[in-house]
Amino acid sequence: STPAIIYQRLASKPYLHSIDWKKVHFFWGDERCVPADHKDSNFGQAKESLLNHVDALPVHIHAIDGTLEPTKAASEYSTILQSLMPDVENSFDLVLLGLGEDGHTASLFPETPILRFVKKWADSVFVEKLDAHRISLTTEAINKARSVAFLVQGKNKSHILQQVLQDNKERPFPAQLVQPHSGDLHWWADVEAAAGIMK
Repeated sequence: STPAIIYQRLASKPYLHSIDWKKVHFFWGDERCVPADHKDSNFGQAKESLLNHVDALPVHIHAIDGTLEPTKAASEYSTILQSLMPDVENSFDLVLLGLGEDGHTASLFPETPILRFVKKWADSVFVEKLDAHRISLTTEAINKARSVAFLVQGKNKSHILQQVLQDNKERPFPAQLVQPHSGDLHWWADVEAAAGIMK
């Protein structure tokens, strides 16, 4: 939900006309296994709050097909990404991520198989506590980006943000696995979320 605020800002002045939207490619860090018009669709949210308002080229909008069987959806998305970005030097310019209260990011949840080292751009994952399948970029794909930014909002994220930012070699939280190989890592948090680290 957090990115919607940024999407709405980007879809308004001055960004609406100062960015050459026809040069921008859009990708998704993760998606739920639902149709694009479903209320839980990440693509649907981005379409509603940003894509419907900017002059983006349809061929530059690379959504995950949430209607496919999860493994097939992940495989097809990996193929798309691989064809557009064949090597590290031609990867994402920017990846925006959120932070869950359990330390997950994208659909990289604690103690799920997707966290194991896999040389894939995207993979499917079953999240037991949600009883749902998801498709997500892998940490391998995210860490190829030139820049990664976490967006963290609300006092309910204060405790987990404090834990994730601690230096822990065991890295128990998926968000701590995000360490861009040669890019920048940024944390953008509002005052409430950052309360635990501002003392």
